[in-house]
Amino acid sequence: MLLFQVFSTVSQSIASRRHSEFIKLYNRSSHSVVTTITMISDIQLAVFSNLIGVSIFALVVLFHYVTANNPKRAKES
Repeated sequence: MLLFQVFSTVSQSIASRRHSEFIKLYNRSSHSVVTTITMISDIQLAVFSNLIGVSIFALVVLFHYVTANNPKRAKES
């Protein structure tokens, strides 16, 4: 029983020390600027998806241009 009491006392002191360290770290980070997270609108989502789609299309066209004009393949034929 005594061993259990010693163990619980030690574990409580470690837990309280960790908790106080967490509070200190949390309080240090509270000096930063508070930012709010807002959800993007439907228009922003549409613009983003169109931008991604156009970028992928341009990459596909570029890939086909590069593979069609590959000088190594021209030498083989």
